[in-house]
Amino acid sequence: MAGSIFLIQNNGILSKMEDTPYEKELDLQRLLAEYPDLLAGDQIDTNQPRRWLLISREMALPSEEDGPGRWLVDHLFVDQDAIPTIIETKRGSNTQIRREIVGQVLEYAANAILYWPVDVLKDNFQNRCRAEGQDPDQVLSQFLNGIFDNQDFWKRMESNLKSGKIRLLFVSDKIPETLTRIVEFMNQQMRDTEILAVEIRQFVSNDHKALVPRVLGQTEEAKAAKSSVSLPRQDERMFLNSLSEERKLFHEVILSLKDTDGFRLNWTARGYSLSYALGEKYVLILQGNLPYGNFNEGCYSTFWSIRDNVPSSADLIKKYSERLLATGLFEKTRSPFEVRCKPSITFDEEKGQELLQIFLDLTSSLRTIS
Repeated sequence: MAGSIFLIQNNGILSKMEDTPYEKELDLQRLLAEYPDLLAGDQIDTNQPRRWLLISREMALPSEEDGPGRWLVDHLFVDQDAIPTIIETKRGSNTQIRREIVGQVLEYAANAILYWPVDVLKDNFQNRCRAEGQDPDQVLSQFLNGIFDNQDFWKRMESNLKSGKIRLLFVSDKIPETLTRIVEFMNQQMRDTEILAVEIRQFVSNDHKALVPRVLGQTEEAKAAKSSVSLPRQDERMFLNSLSEERKLFHEVILSLKDTDGFRLNWTARGYSLSYALGEKYVLILQGNLPYGNFNEGCYSTFWSIRDNVPSSADLIKKYSERLLATGLFEKTRSPFEVRCKPSITFDEEKGQELLQIFLDLTSSLRTIS
């Protein structure tokens, strides 16, 4: 894309916006940190759009075990499937974008899978959140929205790193054709690692600025090869048929809540989330996910959403956490706003009725105090 775009303002005036380079590379880096959606996750994967969580900016990367940082990676993001995503930004006017950037990013990738312990990445994420006045556990739980629990997410990220399942993104306001061809070739040849370029053009007028991202370097062959490892969105039949008989009975009881007024059931690639309507908003009540790789099937009753959306809910959260734990079906996690189904449970009709009553009482209490 080149030239101009046009904006029709509310007063009917047509405003011309000119294609304008970023003044500094730092400007583009700041935009990515503040607005990760500029990485165009819906173009990278149209079936399951990628969502982004920033681990850290200027992430130190060593070239030997326990060594000091030799390089600084512009950004390290991770997507909802715990795939680490290394970002290298360059302005289009920087001559390094022609060839040097390719060798630089491949060097990052080769060392990242060897010398980035997941505990270091976790520490960087937590430090970044705290520096911004945020609770790291809360940020991660809201991002995952039931796909994994927090602990399993970091394990999955470690597994992805060790197996080379990572993503490399070249980001610039202008991607040259030479780089696009290199990226297309590399993307076709590398099955586990995805390599793409994201061009983010900036269009400016006197009063407005527009940013237009475009993903380059994907070929149909590469997309087909990489999408073959993606998981389809679950439905109730698929989900229940993947479970043991006892776990199946447990989740059948939970899923029956979807037929109760106020409850809403959403399916993801990993499982489901169950929310409850409070006025015009929904609060998350339950999450269930399938086993995947080294990760066990799980069910979580999460109170983050209640805490954030229902004033003076601390006592209610404590009360219903304790009731769930008292059933013998759930156990504590590191978070005071979440309990997890035990790996091994004894479940029968009586337990099922007890569980249903707890969630019906919870939603009744929510209606009372909200």
